[in-house]
Amino acid sequence: MAQELKHRVLIWKGIYGFKLYLPSLGKLRQLDHSDELKTETQWVFDFKKKGKHAAEVKALCESLAAELSCDKIVAIPPSKPSDQPNQLQRLFGANISRIRNVETRKYNHNKPLPDDYGGSYIITGITKGEKILLVDDICTTGRTIVHFKERLESFGFEVKPACLAFYYRLEPNEAEDITLKVNHKDSEPSIAGKDTFKNTLEVYEYLKNEWKVSKSTIYNHVKKEGKLRPEKDGTFSLKAVQKYARTWLRPKELTLKLDDEELRRTREKLELAFREEQVKIAKLKRQREEGLLIPRADFELELAARAGVLMAGFEAMIHEKAGEIIELVGGDTSKLPNLIRFLHDAYGELMNEYASTREFHVMFTDG
Repeated sequence: MAQELKHRVLIWKGIYGFKLYLPSLGKLRQLDHSDELKTETQWVFDFKKKGKHAAEVKALCESLAAELSCDKIVAIPPSKPSDQPNQLQRLFGANISRIRNVETRKYNHNKPLPDDYGGSYIITGITKGEKILLVDDICTTGRTIVHFKERLESFGFEVKPACLAFYYRLEPNEAEDITLKVNHKDSEPSIAGKDTFKNTLEVYEYLKNEWKVSKSTIYNHVKKEGKLRPEKDGTFSLKAVQKYARTWLRPKELTLKLDDEELRRTREKLELAFREEQVKIAKLKRQREEGLLIPRADFELELAARAGVLMAGFEAMIHEKAGEIIELVGGDTSKLPNLIRFLHDAYGELMNEYASTREFHVMFTDG
């Protein structure tokens, strides 16, 4: 049965939130079971890891968006593409999609974001002029959510940042001017509606809407490759199926966006190559007009003409110099060095003629 509940809203440095959390499980275990901080921490991580309380999270975010006059709720992506969609992306879509891994700051939250962080994701599906409620699951230092806020603002969007829970040491204040009224069910099922699946067909039915997968793919991954292993009773646990999907499958929405991004990059490369080719053609045309280049056919005719001159000259030299050769040698083999020297000199003179820049007129006759 649904009931309307009032819920507080927290605020810290312009970021809105609903709960507080403890990041250390060791500290969490030391708290009394009735402690409100433990209850809120458990609530946050049950949603973050298992998708529990999804209906309440959705209602809280939608109620806050309405209170702040936001048109769209946008989820911040996880650090790895393989972890997509995370629970917030399941609820609100993957308008921001991670396309490559980034180093996490899990154990050093004071560490700044990497310099190339802005190139690790793509933003799609947001209409110009929309006011955005930007949502992250937890806020420890605010660095991540501020980065995405400023990035979206640089594109001209108005952004209100929010998180499900603040690190308790941030000590956020209560937003006195905002009180949310949330329709909340006393009990709510998990996102899948069940915690176990009887067979691969049920696994497929659970995954098909959000993941790029087929029945045969799941069958092969279970029976042949062991990527998804059943329990002893032959069933598949929700946790195992979700881990399998994050590890081995690609989200449908992300696949489409990555395909669109790849198509855009390919088109840009082709356009760049086309422009470079146009520049080359224009350069060659200009060089030809300036007389720096001649057509290939003209060049080959020039070579053929020069070769004809060379051959004719060599034949003429033989006939012209034959008497001198005979007289030079005189039948005396001891004069062979003189003959060789003479031929070298004659050949050199001929080659000098061939290499000159003078124009040659060559007659080609048939027969």
